[in-house]
This record gives sequence, structure tokens and C-alpha cells, in this order.
Amino acid sequence: MKPPFRIVARMSNKINTKKHMEANMTLKQIYNSEFDKFYGILLYPYDIHKIQSNTTVLWLENILKNHHSIIFVIQTAEGEGIAFDRD
Repeated sequence: MKPPFRIVARMSNKINTKKHMEANMTLKQIYNSEFDKFYGILLYPYDIHKIQSNTTVLWLENILKNHHSIIFVIQTAEGEGIAFDRD
């Protein structure tokens, strides 16, 4: 395989408890600290409805802090979405 790579994956399949979410955030922080060595794009898909409501803000803050861009897609007939760039 030749770069650039395009990968869609999750660090952890479970994010429905605080413990799962913290483990997921730790894994992503470790990987993202080395991301500049990766030649490509990595997408992490998550169903935000499965995140505990009392930890949603912490999770979103972590996502914003540790990613170059974020895309939120709302499930509608129109396929609406919004994107945020960190830079």
C-alpha cells in the first residue's frame, strides 16, 4: 500500500460508560501525539447518542483539543452537517 492512507476506525468500540470514554480518549491522545508521522487521513465515527449525557461536554472538549478537524453529521433526509477546523 502506498500513502496517502484513508482509514475509518475507532480506538474502542465502546463509549457508553465514563470508563470506556476515558480509555478511548487516552488511546486517541497517544495516537494523535504521533499523528504528524502518519501520511493520510483518519476518521473516527461515533454515535454521540451512545455517550453518557453527563460526560458529553468532556468528550467534546477532548475531541476539539486533540483533532485537526471535526465533522458532525446529523441524521436527516437532507444529510446536514457542520465542520470545525482547529487551525
